[in-house]
Amino acid sequence: MNMAVSKIVRAAPQPKRVQIPDKETFLALNEKFPLASIHTESQSEAAVEMVRYLEKHFLTRKMPRAVREYLDTLLVLIEEYQQKHFRLPERVSPPAFLKALLEMEGLQQSDLVPGCFSQKSLVSEYLAGKRPATWVQAKALGKRFNVDPVLFMER
Repeated sequence: MNMAVSKIVRAAPQPKRVQIPDKETFLALNEKFPLASIHTESQSEAAVEMVRYLEKHFLTRKMPRAVREYLDTLLVLIEEYQQKHFRLPERVSPPAFLKALLEMEGLQQSDLVPGCFSQKSLVSEYLAGKRPATWVQAKALGKRFNVDPVLFMER
């Protein structure tokens, strides 16, 4: 640490200390994977791997407070990174959502007749955005693709 930074650190106010039972465990975990801001995908993946390891290890036994404190802080750091780097796109239109599902499943429009739509022309009109889905059609699509039927309805 350079001289200027060292001086600033020494002059910093002393906050009220948070008592962490089993400080050695907390410090050992922090040595294994330091609690610091996550800036890269590889750091994020390593952090998630550490979370999975701890959750798996303490799945069948009580998690000590020091481990819980460490894990809670690590989860906050992961969430902060993900919010900055993985913003969800705006809501996809219902027809675009169905098109994506059809493509992912390798299905054709005709595969939705008669289960979800009564005629192939209704599927075409829906996918073209010319006709909204009825509630009955949306429910059938939701059941077919195991998703919430509301995703097929216009707002």
